[in-house]
Amino acid sequence: QAEPESVMNRAGMWMGMQMNTLMDKSPSHLAEILIQGNTMGVIDMTKSLRENQAADPPVLALAQDLLSMQKGNIEEMKPYL
Repeated sequence: QAEPESVMNRAGMWMGMQMNTLMDKSPSHLAEILIQGNTMGVIDMTKSLRENQAADPPVLALAQDLLSMQKGNIEEMKPYL
């Protein structure tokens, strides 16, 4: 069961994103931010899939779909770098 992020963590992430985009709103920079976020998602989802191989097939399929979507997002953002 995933635990929700604390209010402080969410506020810190929001502030970081605001500062990051305030300084540079170029397509290249925004693509870089999205690629980094999706890469973190790919890493976490890959670890989760390896740790939970005995999960129900529909759950594994959903996780695989998310993993594929994140990889696709990365590929879609590469031309903007």
